[in-house]
Amino acid sequence: MRLKKLHLSNTEEFLSKIQEIADFSINQGDFQLNKSVTNSDYLGEIKSGNFIIYDAEKSFLGKRMILKFVGKIDKDNDLNLQFYVINLWVKVFNTSILLVLGILMIVYAYYLGGLFIIFALIQATIECNQIIKHRLRFLKKIQSII
Repeated sequence: MRLKKLHLSNTEEFLSKIQEIADFSINQGDFQLNKSVTNSDYLGEIKSGNFIIYDAEKSFLGKRMILKFVGKIDKDNDLNLQFYVINLWVKVFNTSILLVLGILMIVYAYYLGGLFIIFALIQATIECNQIIKHRLRFLKKIQSII
């Protein structure tokens, strides 16, 4: 999904400042498997001016990945940012299971089925708000260093 196109005046300075925001020493695969400890909320990798940054949010079970930002710098010093929701299928699957169970339970247990539907709507709303909040927070950080 296309996020934003920003013009950079100095690409080397931007790349050095982006390394202050994110922890590039931890691999994303290691983080997901081992739950590596990092002080930064962002981790990722950088290759030849292009970068991938993952937004990790703190939760009661530890940090979990929310968003993936892909930044590419073209020949005109324009930064093209894209963002992706990590494990979107899990979020959709969880919400759809609650909705299906709620609809089926409305037939037999009206109040319990309605409660499942309300929980599904609350869960979907919270997930959407988290995605929007984290996307805006990252955009503000990027715009502050440009």
